[in-house]
Amino acid sequence: MKKQILNVAIIGALALSFQSCSNSEPGTLSGLYSVSESQQVKFSSGNLQYDVTAKVWKFADNQWNVLGSKNNELDNNREGFTGVIDLFSIGSADNATLDESEAEHQFNEWGKNPIANASNKPNEWRTLSAKEMEYVFMKRPNAMQLIYPATIDTIKGIVLLPDNYTINKSKVFIMKESDYKGWSSIDLINSDSLFVANKYTYDEFKTLEQEVGAVFFPFGGQKFTRIKDNVDGGYWTTGNDRGASYCSLTNRSVWPDRGCSSDCFRFSVRLVKDVVSK
Repeated sequence: MKKQILNVAIIGALALSFQSCSNSEPGTLSGLYSVSESQQVKFSSGNLQYDVTAKVWKFADNQWNVLGSKNNELDNNREGFTGVIDLFSIGSADNATLDESEAEHQFNEWGKNPIANASNKPNEWRTLSAKEMEYVFMKRPNAMQLIYPATIDTIKGIVLLPDNYTINKSKVFIMKESDYKGWSSIDLINSDSLFVANKYTYDEFKTLEQEVGAVFFPFGGQKFTRIKDNVDGGYWTTGNDRGASYCSLTNRSVWPDRGCSSDCFRFSVRLVKDVVSK
């Protein structure tokens, strides 16, 4: 195992350098994020949701909106459920309510579906690959300067900042980048205090989102047995050399590229839109 300790600047009194950017693309954040040496993307304005009654895919109204344990209601009343869900089985792009025990252990692209509050056209979005998720979290230039844990009101999660932004070093803490048997991760040191120190009101983060294009990955829960609120999060990726994969977020660590050996999981989905290659 090799570990490298990295000094990471975290926003206290927020001070970023940025170019003002208007965004006329529905459902799309303005920030540009490298997912490889040659490709940038823009993130969706919230996690993917499915309205069972209306039979439409949509993005959450805000980045911090998650349903968490409300997803359990689908299991409690699978035949009569009429609500909204935001945790999905791996093969559920054609059938959002697919029971994880029925799902084929094979990726199916959610981004092919029209998104009701994001132009409502098919094939405009896609899911990041495992390697792309790892790159944007850990490998892009200055990656460790562009990521930090935060709380929006009461919702914990991980913030990513766009490629070309700099942070004044008002708060500094230590994170460890680890490589264990080829699975790279970020260990959060003193994470309990960091979620408190980096706390936003809804309006404060909305300003950061609009001015900078910041991305927030909320802890939306992970469905193994029963979903717990605001404890952790999992985000599907398109797969790696170990099969199905996901990005795991917890109070203690970030694992952008984790293998998934069971069909009995439901995770969040965060879609992206390609921009012109670098």
